[in-house]
Amino acid sequence: MMRTGYKIPTELEFQSERALYNILEPRYHYLVPEWMKTASDAEKRGVIKLARIAEPKLLKSIGRPRMDAFEPYLKEHPWFHKRGNPVVEPRVDVIEKFPVDPSEYQVPSWMNDDLYEAEQIPKPGGCILKLKDSIGIMRQKNWTRNQGTYHMFSGSFDGTTTTGSCYTREALGLEKKQELE
Repeated sequence: MMRTGYKIPTELEFQSERALYNILEPRYHYLVPEWMKTASDAEKRGVIKLARIAEPKLLKSIGRPRMDAFEPYLKEHPWFHKRGNPVVEPRVDVIEKFPVDPSEYQVPSWMNDDLYEAEQIPKPGGCILKLKDSIGIMRQKNWTRNQGTYHMFSGSFDGTTTTGSCYTREALGLEKKQELE
């Protein structure tokens, strides 16, 4: 395609070029000037519309990161770990910071609730999980429930269903029941 003359860039072209640079990954930015030469005005308006859809108003108000912005680095914030050798820096124990008199200690109410729930686990219905159970109590209930109920039948559990036990040779009277001694 042969081009003659020079076209004065319009606001539409500036906006579409800026939109392309914002939409495309940096590895494709070299394609933008050639696309700008060959694209029609309708295609350029479409790119601008795509940029508006792709970048919502909330993100537009935040702005893009700038290298010249005056704000401290993350490493300099007080909540970030300080630089230095951790062996040389003195360690402060939490217990030393906040000394507590043993007579002031009160057992939290959830500990009493957990103790009561742990006592109820071996009893009938004690393995039913509740929404307010702690993780430890849930683990104990699941472990107890997964142990099975073999001990409830005094060790004489045959492991068949009711329907399965009705249609055996023993149930039909063709064989005698073997007694366990």
